[in-house]
Amino acid sequence: MNKIIKALVITTAIQIISMLGMTVYMSDRAVDQAKYYAAELVRNVRNDTQMQFSQEREQLKDYIDRSVQNKVNQAIRQQSGGK
Repeated sequence: MNKIIKALVITTAIQIISMLGMTVYMSDRAVDQAKYYAAELVRNVRNDTQMQFSQEREQLKDYIDRSVQNKVNQAIRQQSGGK
């Protein structure tokens, strides 16, 4: 009877240790996955922001080019009309 109790205590201790190890592993894995997904989210937001700024710069460049071209055309028309 004493051997049976010792065996049960040992197996219970082994189960507790293995569950503790598994819990630590799962917690560590969850933290790693959370870090990965957070980094991915930051990267995606950064890329979207850079794309938005790039498009805004392109639109501003187009607006400036059109404005300059309109002023040049207006000056040419005034010169041609003045002669």
